[in-house]
Amino acid sequence: MFLAPLLSITGLLSAVASAAPFTYPLSNGFPKLSSARLNEIQFVSGGPLPNGPLPAHASGDAILDLQLLAFNELHEVAFFTQLIENITNLVPGFEVPVTPLGAQPLLNILEASQAQEEMHALEANNALAKYRVAEIQPCKYIFPVSNLREAMKYAQQFTSLILAALQDVEDNLGQNGEAELIRIVAAILGQEGEQNGFYRYFLGHIPAAAGSVTGTAASFLFSALQHLAVVPGSCPNINSIKLPIYGRLTLLTPFVPADNCRLTFLHSSGQSPSHMTYLTGGALPIVVPVLNSHIVGNQTRIHVDFPFLGGFSKGLVIAMATRTGGPFASPGDVASETIFGPALFDVN
Repeated sequence: MFLAPLLSITGLLSAVASAAPFTYPLSNGFPKLSSARLNEIQFVSGGPLPNGPLPAHASGDAILDLQLLAFNELHEVAFFTQLIENITNLVPGFEVPVTPLGAQPLLNILEASQAQEEMHALEANNALAKYRVAEIQPCKYIFPVSNLREAMKYAQQFTSLILAALQDVEDNLGQNGEAELIRIVAAILGQEGEQNGFYRYFLGHIPAAAGSVTGTAASFLFSALQHLAVVPGSCPNINSIKLPIYGRLTLLTPFVPADNCRLTFLHSSGQSPSHMTYLTGGALPIVVPVLNSHIVGNQTRIHVDFPFLGGFSKGLVIAMATRTGGPFASPGDVASETIFGPALFDVN
């Protein structure tokens, strides 16, 4: 078995340098839709928007959670739209093999995913509008994929990260006593889990990696999407989302056996983290010291242990370079000490 990083830094920089950004609106007008277009999306997605009443008031934390949800869903809609276009237009590298599905069955699944993410984005932005908060506007995106397998792997890993972050959202809502909103988020979380099982199966993995999916802090989702796909400066009102953006952290180790081993990461020079902190499954954060580091140009390589046999689960692993070694009781505690991150990789 192997651990695979989300993307190599070389592939990411190449994609950013050469690809034209994806821009909104979609051909159906999304994110602004006529009644007829909304009906079409609801049909493809499998059902209508929820019609239950929202709470009369929402806390500042709940507003922030809705903003993050809308920001994420707009990224997902853009990704699936471009992937569908690449498959439909027979873009080299995006040819669909006859097994396990074939092109049309795969397109049917991806079109449903696209419509479902449009529904999620509308749901989040409609809630913001109810609370008289500006709706989150879409960015421009360059997705770091060059073929179908990379695209499905990207979909699987960002969906795993969403599943991780929505746990933090539910926790925040629960602590603020906003149970009505928890139901909305839980319904989205469950739907994303259904999607992710398919992406894992397409990649040759069992649908559920472990008994507990990895959890994380919402700010790590916010940073990851900007590091991976958002074109800097292209988001009209991203400054309204009051979450930190950490420095980029890239895993350089291309293939890591599912065993105790050593990993190499890259980050921009400047601040020097003392520890690497991992989030995995339902475990408390696992912290290891930075063993050594060396500067390469304006970047720094750091080497750390990866104690896989010391309590890691299969599935998503989230790594952050932190200024202290904790101990950390939760992903939120890790976020407060993070300098660079997250770096994402999977155990399969």
